Amino acid sequence: MKKCFTINPLRTSDQFETYHQLIKKDIYQAIEIFYPYMLGEKEFTEYTKNVHKLKAIGADVVIHLPYGRDNDLLGDKEGIDRIKSAIQYAKQFDAKLMTLHLGYINNHDREEVFAYIKPILINLCEHAGEATIMIENMPGANELGYSPEEIKKIIELVNRPNLKFIFDCGHANVSIYSNDDYLELLKPYLTHIHLSDNKGERDSHARIGTGTIDFKDIFSKLDGYQGYYCMEVLYKDVEDLINYSQDLDNLF
Repeated sequence: MKKCFTINPLRTSDQFETYHQLIKKDIYQAIEIFYPYMLGEKEFTEYTKNVHKLKAIGADVVIHLPYGRDNDLLGDKEGIDRIKSAIQYAKQFDAKLMTLHLGYINNHDREEVFAYIKPILINLCEHAGEATIMIENMPGANELGYSPEEIKKIIELVNRPNLKFIFDCGHANVSIYSNDDYLELLKPYLTHIHLSDNKGERDSHARIGTGTIDFKDIFSKLDGYQGYYCMEVLYKDVEDLINYSQDLDNLF
């Protein structure tokens, strides 16, 4: 099993240093980073240097592209340009996987939305080059990528070999859809997995085993999956990450 953990842009250099042992001891094999566009120049540079250090000791790098209302594919050009900047930023780390939230439906007609975002996604895929952009299933009905059928339709409509699917089990657990709904329909496109737990009420990014998600059931449906299992659990320090890795081992 290949494991990954997320590192948000507010983590300090001292905290980054503690993560080195996770890679050196092969507890984790990859990190999922964020484009730190919201930071000042000094902090931006520091985060970037720290990612390079982890990359240098053997960590594969995955990037979570900018998300939220300011980075909506149905929003203004500034948000889309920011996503492109994040794709370019990730290339210095040779990141091959890029997580994408599509945005919000609001009062738009869904069929019209598909036609609108198709050229945007084609352009993003071209900008990504050899990297793969992965559409993440979302927890809210007002969000694009809520239903598995919708994700499949968008992937097939765009029809680019580097547009795939990332399964977020925490998002699935607060939606009206089951794990089966996502995994059975979208398994051919599955490239990455986000792991966290919750009680079906909100996406709380809780520790595995503290919520209602049946992880053994999920794992039983992943025969042949070769991608990363990325911990999106909130953590305080490196000891938490070691414990979370053990949680995953125990399930298997």
